[in-house]
Amino acid sequence: MESQLGNNLSELRINIERYSVLAQKLIDDFEVNYKCVTQKQSFLILWGQTFLFHFAEELFSIETIFPEDVRKIEQLLLLITANLTKSRYSIQQMADKVGMSMTKFKTVFKNVTGDSPYQYIQKARLTKAIDLLKTSQYSVTEVAYKVGFRHPGTFTRFFKQKYNCSPSDLI
Repeated sequence: MESQLGNNLSELRINIERYSVLAQKLIDDFEVNYKCVTQKQSFLILWGQTFLFHFAEELFSIETIFPEDVRKIEQLLLLITANLTKSRYSIQQMADKVGMSMTKFKTVFKNVTGDSPYQYIQKARLTKAIDLLKTSQYSVTEVAYKVGFRHPGTFTRFFKQKYNCSPSDLI
């Protein structure tokens, strides 16, 4: 799970850099070409400016993800993972905790982890459950409570959906 998170972060950073470089190159090229324009070329310049404006507007209309936003999400992920049994935060509470709007929080969280906050927490709980079940120290019910499920039946249902086997098969 951590390697996937690292891969997603690397890919996100590369994409942001790539689009920033592309946008800057288009702006620079256009400025160079604009200096030597005759009146006949003004229509093309106007069209190019309009294209560039719409390109930049489309590119940056998506909430920009800054490295500090990624760090905030990474810190929240550590908090969530360390406190799986206590992680009963709503989306709004998590967004408030990292100082983002709910919309931006969901966008950044999805880009960083590849999952929605709810999906990420469920996957983290089930991953931790496998570790606990393999130790054979705990019953299925105890594991369900230890990883933050309120009802063992819900835990069993999610576990079967994810892994196509019952949690008791691992004990």
